[in-house]
Order: sequence, then structure tokens, then C-alpha cells
Amino acid sequence: MLIRSNFTAGIILLVLVFTTTALSAQTIFVDGEASGPIHDGTSWCHAFTQLYEALESATTGAMVKVADGIYLPDVTGLIDPREATFAIPSGVTIAGGYAGCGAANPDARNPWTYITELSGDLAGDDPTGGLADNVYHVATAAAMEAVTTLSGLVIRGGNSEGERLGGGLLAQSGRLVLSICTLTENRAWRGGGVYIEGGELHLFQCRFTGNLTTGEGGAIFDATSNLEAHNCLFALNQAANDGGAIFSDLCAVDLFNCSFGGNVSESRGGAIYEYVGVEALAGNCIFWGNSDLNGNDENSQIFLNPSNTLSIDYSCVQGWTGGFGGEGNIGADPLLNDLTTGDMHLQPGSPCIDHGTNTLVGSQLDLDGNPRIMNGIVDMGCYEFQGPTGLPDFWTGEEAPRILSILNLPGSPGPSVRFLPPRYGEWSLRIYDVRGRYLKQLSRGTGASGLEEIAWDGLDELGRQVPSGVYLFVLEGRDRFLDTSKVTFVR
Repeated sequence: MLIRSNFTAGIILLVLVFTTTALSAQTIFVDGEASGPIHDGTSWCHAFTQLYEALESATTGAMVKVADGIYLPDVTGLIDPREATFAIPSGVTIAGGYAGCGAANPDARNPWTYITELSGDLAGDDPTGGLADNVYHVATAAAMEAVTTLSGLVIRGGNSEGERLGGGLLAQSGRLVLSICTLTENRAWRGGGVYIEGGELHLFQCRFTGNLTTGEGGAIFDATSNLEAHNCLFALNQAANDGGAIFSDLCAVDLFNCSFGGNVSESRGGAIYEYVGVEALAGNCIFWGNSDLNGNDENSQIFLNPSNTLSIDYSCVQGWTGGFGGEGNIGADPLLNDLTTGDMHLQPGSPCIDHGTNTLVGSQLDLDGNPRIMNGIVDMGCYEFQGPTGLPDFWTGEEAPRILSILNLPGSPGPSVRFLPPRYGEWSLRIYDVRGRYLKQLSRGTGASGLEEIAWDGLDELGRQVPSGVYLFVLEGRDRFLDTSKVTFVR
């Protein structure tokens, strides 16, 4: 397989972006629950409470750190509130997933635990209230003269149906990086999740799920914009016309360790549609369960117009006939967890396990944040199978890791919890308050042999006594929740 020069350049670019922004003189803090009383963005507890306030003061090179919570764009002074959007300045990095003010370590960052959502749902009534009152574009980025980065964010609820573009994100002209981002439940005429025209779009560990278009490109519409994606998931997106997940026009598309499943085009290209002048590369990818008007054969997974090219290697393609050429490709059932819900983790025995090529690996982590290579050879798709002996670190039935019971024993300083950790992989048992604020880690390990029990003394990480109230025991695997249970603590 030919590897374009921007493959390596994209990885180096991402590293440089975070290195330079971390050293920037301007760091701005955003936390919707910052205690104040001053809210000038200079620290976590003096943070701006609205993201748009920080963006108004951000200049090129700024790092905007955002705590968990749901953030809405500013509607002040707008005749049509739906015109509100997060206008992202050129050269700025917006990094979500921080614990924020009130946490034992406010600068602790885990986008899977501390969820930072940019929402277009102005009325807060999705999905029952409909999307007719949602903003046209949750975020916009234009004239990006310097590299602009979004990291650790959920972008949800944009609605650009009609003749508008980019429900989740509308980007024009420049170089844009998205890492550890989720774009979900956005709608548009073209580019339900992202519409980008001119420049480059680099994606690392991103999820595009449940986005929809009344035209083309359910997840992404890229017009004259080179697209590069690593360890990304495209699932359950839908287009009324071409390109259930991606519609490309006059650009280069490079896809490495990506999974496409359950995407639907009512015309052509269930996963990908190449319009004119597209050069596409795909390696270590899975294309399965995507469909268009002709069904779900290999051309329904990826549709090529005659003027376009595709170089594909070490990938799993439904209906594979060899017509696309390449090396190491297969058409066997990849044994996905549950494609109906968009879960494209590999089950034991999947032919995609240890069947990729390490020469195309561009990241040390998969989409879950787990090691990208296990047993010496990379897997196909965005998830690396984590079971070192052919067993995953999650189960169903009696072996499923879970919290079994919580006991309040007489004379005990606090409740005791009995739980079953996963047999393989990293895990931890933690305490949170009902607002999702991390308080204390009770236990952690790597693998376990059976039932465990531990008592909580009612203290947080700093040894402070918590007040009476309702708290959460949370059993976590590596970057995923396994089980949670409420407990009432009485001092």
C-alpha cells in the first residue's frame, strides 16, 4: 500500500499541536459549576461558566480547558436563536474532559468520565420535543490560518436540515484536528456531523454515530478537503442520497484502523461515496453492515465513480470479491459485538484479530484508549481485542463484571460493597457524588479471580468527611463504565 506523506505528518501534527498549546502563555478555564465569585477564566474555580465567553477572549495559540457539563452557544441579540453557534477562533485548542472546580484534582482529565458536551438543543427537549428549535450549527470554524484543535468533546444536536451544511460542525478553509471527539445525533442537508470545504481534516479516536442528512454524507461531507482518520468509528449514520457515512469530492481520503458499520445510503455508498477526483487509501479497516439501494455488497460498502481510485489493504469488507485489489483483505464475518447498537468491538474468534499490518499503525491507543497492538500484530478496525488468552475483558451472564450488593453493617463507619471485577484488563472501583464529581478510588487492579469486597469510610481522596447524602459506587474498566450502584450514606 502506498502511504501518503500526510499520514506521518498528521501524527506529528497532533503531537505538535498539544505540545505548543500546552506551552502557550494563554490558558483559559471553563467550568459551568465554578465557585467564583470572580469568573475571569484564570483558574478552575475562577473559570468562565460559559464556553462562548472563553472563545471571545481566546487568541491564536490559546488552550481552552473545559470541565464536564453541557454547554450551549450564546443566543443574545439574535433574531433567530438557531443562528447561535460556537465560533472557534483560528489556532485555538479546545480541550474537554476535565474534572474542574470542586474535584480533588481539578486538572484530572478523562473525556470518557468527565463528559464535556457542546449541545445545539437550546430548549433542552431532545429527543421528545423534536429538533426544529435546535441551532443550525453547533460549532463553526472558518479561515483557520493556524492549526485548530478540538479534543475530548461531544458535539450533539445540530440541525441544518433544508439547504444548510454541517449540523455538528461547519468548517471552511484551514487545518482542523479532532481527537477523542464524539459527533452524534446531528442533522444537515450535507454533512450531518461535519461539513468541511477546503483545507484538511485530521481525526484521531473519534466517534460519528447516529448523524443524518437529507442529502449527502451522513457523518462527513468533505469537499476539496483532505481527510485523514485513525482509530475512528462510523456507525448508524444515514444519508437520503449518497454516502451513508462519508461523501468525498476532489480530495484525498486516508483511513487507518477505522470501523464502518450500520451506515445507510438511500442511493449509493452505504459507508463511503467517492464523487469526482478522489484518491482513497484504507488500511486495517472494517466495512460491515453498511447498505445502499443495491444491498450490502462490496460496492455498497464503498462506491467508486470511474474517475476515482481506491487502495485498500488488510481490511474486512462485506461482500468482498477482490474487485478492489490490494493485499490481506478478507470478506469473512468480523464477529462484531452488536451492530444494531453500533458496538463494533470484536468477539472472541473474530478473523479480524491479529490480521492487520503494523506498518499502517499510527497511534499507540485504540478508540477505547487501550493498547493498539496486542499479541504482536494489530487487529482490523478501531478496537483492539484485549483478551490475552482469547477472552475479552467484558462478559455477559454470570461472569459479567458488576456490583453485586451494598451492605450497611451495624458499627461500620460506612457501607461495604461486593463486586465482581473483570478477569482481564485494568479496572477500578470509585466513589462519585450524584453530580458525577469524583471523590475517591477505593480499589484498583489488573484482572481478578473472583468476588471482592471493600468498605468505604465516608472520606474523600483528601481524607475529608463527606456529608450525608446519595453517592455512587462505580466499577470502571479501562476508559469504560462497567456498572454503577447508588448508596445512601448517613454520618
